[in-house]
Amino acid sequence: MAEELQEALDGFFLAAEYGRSDVIKALADHGRGRLALSDVVDPVTGRSPLHVAVASGKKDALRVLLAAGFPPAHQSKPQDGAQGGDGDGNRSAYALAQQLKAHDLVLVFHQFLIQQVAADDVQSVEQVLAAGVDVGVTDAATGGSLLHWAASCQATAVMKTLLEREDVQALKLVDSRNEEGATPLHLACDVNSVECTKMLLVHHADASLRGDKGISKDKTAAELATKAEVKELFSQRLEQIDAAEKTKEMEIERSGACPHEAQNGKLLLQLEEKDLLVNQLKKTIEALVLETQEMQMLGEERVMLDYVRKLRDENAIVQRQLEDANDYIKDQQQQLDSLKEQIRQMATTSVVKQIETDHDILSHTSDGTASSVAGGPPDSTNSNMSALDLHQLETQLEEEEEEEPQQQPRAQPLKLDAWTSKAQREQETFNRYVEKHGPDIWSTVWNGIWAGNEEKETQDEDGEVIMTV
Repeated sequence: MAEELQEALDGFFLAAEYGRSDVIKALADHGRGRLALSDVVDPVTGRSPLHVAVASGKKDALRVLLAAGFPPAHQSKPQDGAQGGDGDGNRSAYALAQQLKAHDLVLVFHQFLIQQVAADDVQSVEQVLAAGVDVGVTDAATGGSLLHWAASCQATAVMKTLLEREDVQALKLVDSRNEEGATPLHLACDVNSVECTKMLLVHHADASLRGDKGISKDKTAAELATKAEVKELFSQRLEQIDAAEKTKEMEIERSGACPHEAQNGKLLLQLEEKDLLVNQLKKTIEALVLETQEMQMLGEERVMLDYVRKLRDENAIVQRQLEDANDYIKDQQQQLDSLKEQIRQMATTSVVKQIETDHDILSHTSDGTASSVAGGPPDSTNSNMSALDLHQLETQLEEEEEEEPQQQPRAQPLKLDAWTSKAQREQETFNRYVEKHGPDIWSTVWNGIWAGNEEKETQDEDGEVIMTV
């Protein structure tokens, strides 16, 4: 493991000397997590690969070494025979580039510093500044300072660090201008950065300055701001300035005023502070009221939506109930129709049975009449009554058939004509026989008829009994 690390150390120096930026990148990736780049130092001279790259004039290698994380503030050992204050002075790689008057290499350090400012990397910025880079360095393309870059990139951490430095305050870089005449405050307002604008105003940035050209031409920083919170910062700043001026005036007047006037001045100052507090509270309350109104409107909309959903659910329930009711009605209707059909069938069956019963009765009646004629003397009264009863029954059956529905089967009419005509003929024959022979002949005729009754009874095709004299 020690041999591998030593080979890696030697590789960094050789790659820096010959400008092999690809080898430097590969070695840095290979040693990440196992090798501290701050320990890659020549034990004899105390130089780092940065010093070797600067001494060899390898710009690409220097850029890759800085990006890999080699500390730019590393100091080499003092050389023997150094003159003046060089032995105790800055011995960083940046100082070496300045001594060699390698302008391209110096620009590499400047570009790296601006990149770290844009990335809001406070530690890297402090290391580059510790290497000897001037805090007032500007970008060659736009003429912007470090504060310009911090404002445009919204690097709040780096801006806070820079504004707290004494050299920045001494150079008044807070109001520095770029090639277009814009200050860092202009750029902060242009990107609507609340934090950067607030920090610049706190460090007394001049808000009345106007730009020369570009987006800030003839405009103050407040005019470039489009965000309400940024504009509010300028309003608060003006109020603070007015309050400070009034305080100064009161202090001046207090120096030559009586104790009562001094007390009044304190009261006035307190009143002004309270007025400022009241104004801030008013603005806060207005914002809260607006937010409450918006929330209330949203709540009403939600209530309406919930009510609509509830109505839809109730409508769906009613629809389902109606469908169930319709299905129940259909079932009841089908059952009712089935019962009606059964009643019709039962009525038809009963009527048919009644007709069949009546037909059987009539048949038995006809048989009884024939038996009486065969067994005894024919009676005109019985014959007439039988014919009348049969006629009435036939008429009644015809009326019942007319009253029955059309769908019921019609009963077959009884065939009574043959029997009726036969009885009439027999009655007429008997009457003529009595008139011819007299009433005393009845016994003789009756005996003769009765004696030959069994031998002369015949039955026609319809099953009717015929008596032969």
